[in-house]
This record gives sequence, C-alpha cells and structure tokens, in this order.
Amino acid sequence: MHLSIFAALGLAFRAAFPRQAFVIFFQIMLCYAFLTEILQDMMQLGRSMEVGDIFADTLGVLIGYYIYDTASKRFP
Repeated sequence: MHLSIFAALGLAFRAAFPRQAFVIFFQIMLCYAFLTEILQDMMQLGRSMEVGDIFADTLGVLIGYYIYDTASKRFP
C-alpha cells in the first residue's frame, strides 16, 4: 500500500514540478515519508513507525519518478 501511494505521490510531484532537481525532489519526498511515519506513531491509532514502511515509501517515490521520466520521453 505504501509503495503504490508514494509512487502516485512521486509521479504527481514530478509532474507538478518537472524542472526540480532530483536531489531536491528526493529530499522533499523522503522528509514527507519520515513525517508520515512519525505522525502515525504519535497519533496512537494502532499504527506504528516501521523501517519497512519508510523503505516502501522511498521505493515508491523512485518508481513514480522513473514512470514520469519514461513517459515524458516517450510522449513529449
């Protein structure tokens, strides 16, 4: 679930800001992933902060970035 949500988020962010450098894009998305995990843990709703979730978030963001770049080259 985390992977697909963050892939969509990464794709949308890349589409909204196509000139953004990869390093800045990645830092923003990584901060967002950490923030959502920390807030899940703090809200005490039965969810906890897990390293696997952060890994899935990061992988999803990279997939979204790759999908956008591949599609923008294929369909200019």
